[in-house]
Amino acid sequence: MSRPYGYVPLSCPILDDTATIKTLSLDLAKTIRKLRRDLESCKTCICVEDCPVLQNFKSTVGIAISEVTQELELTIK
Repeated sequence: MSRPYGYVPLSCPILDDTATIKTLSLDLAKTIRKLRRDLESCKTCICVEDCPVLQNFKSTVGIAISEVTQELELTIK
């Protein structure tokens, strides 16, 4: 029996994973908007040039993006 194009069984585990990723992405977007507002205070901070918090943040975000990219590449093959 053929299935219609685009048919996905309701028991597909990827549906739950996709829903979780969507929820997490919305939470991340909200957190990033707050971070953007908070980073405005850095513009007037005397430590902005050599701020260890900002340096750590940039490094942490770079590593996280790299890890997510690698996981997606491994997953979607």
